[in-house]
Amino acid sequence: MTSRARIRRRAAATSGIAMFLVLVTACGPESGPPEVIVDRTACDHCTMLVSDLRFGAAYHVPGDVPRVFDDVGCLLEDLNELGHGEEIELWVRDFHSERWLELATATLVRTDSVATPMAGGIIAFADEAAAERFLAGADGAVMDDLLQRDGRQASEGGR
Repeated sequence: MTSRARIRRRAAATSGIAMFLVLVTACGPESGPPEVIVDRTACDHCTMLVSDLRFGAAYHVPGDVPRVFDDVGCLLEDLNELGHGEEIELWVRDFHSERWLELATATLVRTDSVATPMAGGIIAFADEAAAERFLAGADGAVMDDLLQRDGRQASEGGR
C-alpha cells in the first residue's frame, strides 16, 4: 500500500470517528427544561398524562434524561425517592403563562382554591407580585423553602 493510500485511509477513519463523536454528543441529555406534549407526555412519577401545563414541573440530573411531572407534588415525591446530594436542575410552570421557570426563581403558592392534577395544591408564579395578585382572590399562602422541608438545601427551593 502506498503512503498516499495510507494517509487517505487514516483521514477517512479520523473523519468517521469525529462524525460519530458529534452524533453521540448531539444525542446526549440536554440541559434545560424538557419538551412536554399535552395529553401525550406521561408524568414520570404517577404515569398520568400531562393534561394541563399550568401545574407541570421537571428536573434534570446531569448525565440522565429529564423527568417530567404533572403536579409539583409528584416532583416532590420523586425527589424524596432520588436521595440527596445530587446536582439537579429544577423547573416549574408559571400558572399564568405556562412558561418554564427555574424553581429557585419561582414564587410558589399552596392553595386549595385550584384543583391540581394530583391534589398537591402547589402552583408557581414568575414573581411574588403575581402570586400576591392571585392570593387577593383565593385562599392560600406563599410557600418558603419548598425543598428544605424535604431535607434539601434552601438554595434549591422556591420562595
